Amino acid sequence: MPENVPEVISDEEIQIAFRFGIEFRFDGLIDLVNHTEQSFLERLYNVEDPTDDATDEEKIEWASTYGEEHWQLTSLFPQTVWASFWVSGCSVFEYELNELCRFLKEEKGYTLGFKDLSGTGIFKAKNYLTKVLGIKDSFKLQEWEKIRHIF
Repeated sequence: MPENVPEVISDEEIQIAFRFGIEFRFDGLIDLVNHTEQSFLERLYNVEDPTDDATDEEKIEWASTYGEEHWQLTSLFPQTVWASFWVSGCSVFEYELNELCRFLKEEKGYTLGFKDLSGTGIFKAKNYLTKVLGIKDSFKLQEWEKIRHIF
């Protein structure tokens, strides 16, 4: 192969490198989700709604003592936490794509980096992987279309 022609990197090599990074980070995120959910359930158990057998006075006392916390644990906190985890997952995905671009740039000795191309977020990384590194097949998959619509 001539000296100035970049070596084509197989999609399989890309997938292995990407999966290693993304799976490691997502495993940590999933552990955090599970731990958070368990903490909510444990705390919620301590502020259970009074039974139907409770008197009106007991229900009023419960509502004044635990009502707001119960609402937070069943509505506000889960929505906020799940939205945060969603954003975190998207950030992890984008970060790992950028890291893959940086790694491949260094590995192959390119002077052009993904930050030198147009686009934002994952689309800048996609531009680098397709236009500079010649990786196109991965971006033709149905999974990429789903991901693209998220961002």
